Amino acid sequence: MERTTKADIQYSFERWLGLVNGKTAQSYQDIGGYQLDNNAIYGGVRIEQIVNAHGAVHDVTRRMKPAQFCEAVYFMEQSLSK
Repeated sequence: MERTTKADIQYSFERWLGLVNGKTAQSYQDIGGYQLDNNAIYGGVRIEQIVNAHGAVHDVTRRMKPAQFCEAVYFMEQSLSK
């Protein structure tokens, strides 16, 4: 079993953005943009959408282990391409 790196996670996030025609949030002022929350302390990776200028976020995905996150994006990609 291969180790999932931060580069793998970032690549999967960018692929997901392409699937949903989303944009990466550069700051909390980018309302409607998406950001990747990769936090090992809380147990993994999730995608968040910025919903207001005060920094409120909506969890688009649940928090997953990095390998699960990459597999979920791959599954979405394969499901939508058929």
